[in-house]
Amino acid sequence: MSNNDQIQNALVMLIEGFEEFQTALEIKHLGTAVDEDTAIEELPADKLEQMDEEFHQAMLLTFENLGAENKVDFRDIGAVATILLDTVEEVAPDLFQDEDLDDLGDDSDGSGDSGSADDGNDLNSKTSVQDEAAV
Repeated sequence: MSNNDQIQNALVMLIEGFEEFQTALEIKHLGTAVDEDTAIEELPADKLEQMDEEFHQAMLLTFENLGAENKVDFRDIGAVATILLDTVEEVAPDLFQDEDLDDLGDDSDGSGDSGSADDGNDLNSKTSVQDEAAV
């Protein structure tokens, strides 16, 4: 198996694992799995907070186990996460658009570009994507 195939398989397993855990949390806290037709804003905020907290705690435990049991260095996790985010931003830049901040720029020419070389959206957008991914 090639290196690319191994990475692709690992990413598929990671995403499937997150989805399965998310579904289990939804069933546990909401009594049913959430689908694409569910209006998230109509779900009980306290239940969503409980799910977020439980997901966060599970991730902390996972990272602790990676370090202790598998001798994975957190710098390696950070490097992989950075590479993944940078690559996703390159292949799907629309995922990193922050609609609230887009309205702040001067778009007098209608191009969608504020004219600034660095409009500061990268950090905020990456954070919001990471937060959404944790849900």
